Amino acid sequence: MNFHADNLSLHENGMRITALAGDKVLYSQTYYSIGGGF
Repeated sequence: MNFHADNLSLHENGMRITALAGDKVLYSQTYYSIGGGF
């Protein structure tokens, strides 16, 4: 698991989950919290 402290461009309270196999992206999804937490 890698953590990146970069902010997402559309909202500061979000996270992106990306599954990798080497350098190949297998899955990527972005989630945003618009109030009340995740």
